[in-house]
Amino acid sequence: MLAALVLAVAGVAQLILGWMPARGLASALPQRSAVATDGVAAQVRQARWIAHDHNDDSGTGPGYQMPLSMMPGMPADGDVRLAVSVTVTNTGTVGRAVDPAAEFTLRNASTDESWPPRADTFDGLARLGSRSAADGVLFFDLPQEEADSSQLYVHWKHADWSARLTVQPDQDAGSHSHP
Repeated sequence: MLAALVLAVAGVAQLILGWMPARGLASALPQRSAVATDGVAAQVRQARWIAHDHNDDSGTGPGYQMPLSMMPGMPADGDVRLAVSVTVTNTGTVGRAVDPAAEFTLRNASTDESWPPRADTFDGLARLGSRSAADGVLFFDLPQEEADSSQLYVHWKHADWSARLTVQPDQDAGSHSHP
């Protein structure tokens, strides 16, 4: 009887926590590579650090020293860029509103810093038809010192629901040629 009561209380707690909006509870949410809510699912397929061969204008690097002002869209000096491939799927039978560029942010679990996407390839996606999916890439610029891959995750906030999605870059942030 006691075991059944403990299981029932644990089940109710799990149900409440699973349905409750995660405001202020982001650090307590478990990380997964795929999650679903309200007929919409999201999955992180791949994450990789983007190599940039530009040099700063300090004059210490090899070759032509091109300043960042001549390279629009490049990360600022000291920043690194992470490309996160995401699939958003409508699992329901009716169209669903989605906005990947606004719903996803990159976060660092140890410092609680966050970064919105700098750019994306979802091309203004605002709605998914029933039983359809969209693949895209979200690009995040963050300071080199925040690029601890073991602490990074993608925070997905869809309507009043939040989830943490695992990010496991295929290489180290310091292994590319960004200054």
